[in-house]
Amino acid sequence: MRSRINIQSNPHLFAVFVIFLLGAATYSNALDGPFVFDSRVNIVENPYMSISELDYEQLYGAGFKSPVASRPVANVSFALNYYFGGYEPAGYHLVNLGIHVVNGILVYCLALITFGQLSGLTNAGSLQSAGPSVAWKSLAAAGVFTVHPIQTQAVTYVVQRMTTMAVMFYLLSMLLYIYGLRSNTRPKRWSLWTACLASWTMALGSKEVAATFPLMVLLYRWYFFEDLSVQWLTRNAKYLLGLLVLGGLLSLAYLGGNPWEGILSGYDHREFTLEERLLTQPRVVILYVSQLLLPHPSRLNLLHHIPTSRSLLEPITTLFALAGIIALVACAIHFRRRYRLLSFGVFWFLGNLLIESTVVPLEMVFEHRLYLPMFGFAMMTSQLLF
Repeated sequence: MRSRINIQSNPHLFAVFVIFLLGAATYSNALDGPFVFDSRVNIVENPYMSISELDYEQLYGAGFKSPVASRPVANVSFALNYYFGGYEPAGYHLVNLGIHVVNGILVYCLALITFGQLSGLTNAGSLQSAGPSVAWKSLAAAGVFTVHPIQTQAVTYVVQRMTTMAVMFYLLSMLLYIYGLRSNTRPKRWSLWTACLASWTMALGSKEVAATFPLMVLLYRWYFFEDLSVQWLTRNAKYLLGLLVLGGLLSLAYLGGNPWEGILSGYDHREFTLEERLLTQPRVVILYVSQLLLPHPSRLNLLHHIPTSRSLLEPITTLFALAGIIALVACAIHFRRRYRLLSFGVFWFLGNLLIESTVVPLEMVFEHRLYLPMFGFAMMTSQLLF
């Protein structure tokens, strides 16, 4: 019996070990990278980071009085880095790398459940008995997530711990929700869902991109637990309405009493308008997809310049990019049953670009915005490989 249990456990323990090695081998040469751009503004030049004691007042100041006060969880993590190691960059990079490896392991766990669910394995015991088959597919997905070159900016640009930490709590929330969904007892289910809510709160406190979580949880459940049932959506219409209300409340929390006015005012300091940003973003999304498919070093950069689209025909690639995205979504809808995981991956990828690639007055393009969407791409890649 002991031998049998060890054999069943080995694929998963091996996978965790491989993910650790992949992350360490890929990013260990970045530990001495200096603070640059926003890393200096948010950490080195931020007086609230230089805490001398782990008391409430100093930690509160680091969390809520820093330049980006809406991200207190990430801010406090930077302050703890300073407390234990000053402004030595290696310590900050080491924490970033650790978070990235943890995210790779979380991707493996989510992939294990997802591939198992598609194979009809609906509980933890059956997943273990599945052995290497599901584990290898899950490891492939985690490997793509861990070592894909497009992740470089999110992992090595110190301040983008805000992104990687948000994704860590985001993926953990997904796991907790799924385990709660599969639980056979009400107390355990609600305990797991309470932990899920707490983890999601931590994700929101790291970066606002975590606001898509309720939508993605609904999407995941519909695809993999409700068999894409329209009747299930109809029966749970009240929860869909609740998501809209929750989205509105989050907008009020981040943008104030008049969210639309807050968005429009952000364009006062931009070289492009809201309309021009919306026209340009389809080309940005196509750029992202091309970088995922062809991540040559010459195509990766911290700062990209992409000409602003003035209309659908100026430049003409604006129209082509928009048509390509519409065609991709149409295919994902049409083939949602035949190619369920690929369809889900498309919606995960595009859905997690909604905040940073639509109306919010941010810079046009940054590669670290692909860190959360990468989970969908990694899952699709593994599915196609196998």
